Amino acid sequence: MTCGSPYTLVGNECLYFMVFAKVTFQEAHYTCQTADGGLANIISATQMKAVVDYIKFSDFKSKDFWLDGTDSEEEGKWTTVSGQPILMGTPFWASYLAHDEPNDYLHKEDCLVLSYDEFYYMNDVSCDDKSHPLCQAPPTLTAEDEGAATALSGSLECPFMFNPVGGLCLAFVLWEKLSWTDARQICHGMNGDLVAITDIEVLRALYMHLQDENIADHTFWVGGSDAEEGDWRWTTNEAVDMGTPFWGLYKYQQEPTAGIFGNCLTLKSPGGYYFRDDSCHEKHNPLCMYVEP
Repeated sequence: MTCGSPYTLVGNECLYFMVFAKVTFQEAHYTCQTADGGLANIISATQMKAVVDYIKFSDFKSKDFWLDGTDSEEEGKWTTVSGQPILMGTPFWASYLAHDEPNDYLHKEDCLVLSYDEFYYMNDVSCDDKSHPLCQAPPTLTAEDEGAATALSGSLECPFMFNPVGGLCLAFVLWEKLSWTDARQICHGMNGDLVAITDIEVLRALYMHLQDENIADHTFWVGGSDAEEGDWRWTTNEAVDMGTPFWGLYKYQQEPTAGIFGNCLTLKSPGGYYFRDDSCHEKHNPLCMYVEP
């Protein structure tokens, strides 16, 4: 894939971070059109991570960016200007333990930004606020792109008590609340371990599964810890991804926030099932991942 100037390939999309212009939502739409594009629409967890990673390693920090999203036609029904639904929940929108975005503060927030104050999660703001347009244009496919075969994975077969979620076999142990160490033992007894979430699409699939199965009122232990303070590792010894779009927010800070008092990793309800640190002695439900013998 290639992008025409001034667009840059970010993930699989051509994006233009228009940092020199600070305009209203409607003005941002017009401005992107004059740049032969439109306001960007983030349509996957993978693309969300690519955009946030690009911002993190660029000179764009401290800037908010308009995205193509509004609920001005019907409160709570978020769509692009053309009517395409906006993805809701984790890992797209900001989530605190006390509330989730969008919250329509003062009944005046109907337009969508990637918010610096919300650690570049999505947030609803007034359409009259001024932010920078994030423009998107279709990429040009190369011969290599057009000839690439699409790999289709077969259905995942999981053993008893495990369900296929995001390409993993997971067991949601809803009948037992245990410390983190004891939760690992339960998983070991099921030929597994606490789950390691190393792909943002797995976190999205997990969030959707909890909503779809109506079990989104539990808090789960997962397989991350920082035995050495600040060095978060999965039980596989892989590094835990830090920051957005994996970790949640707490009092306008980003998790982890508990320091030496929180050395084990949870997916909490409430809190959008983003990563959060907690005392390893707290009792939560184990979330186990099947491990091939």
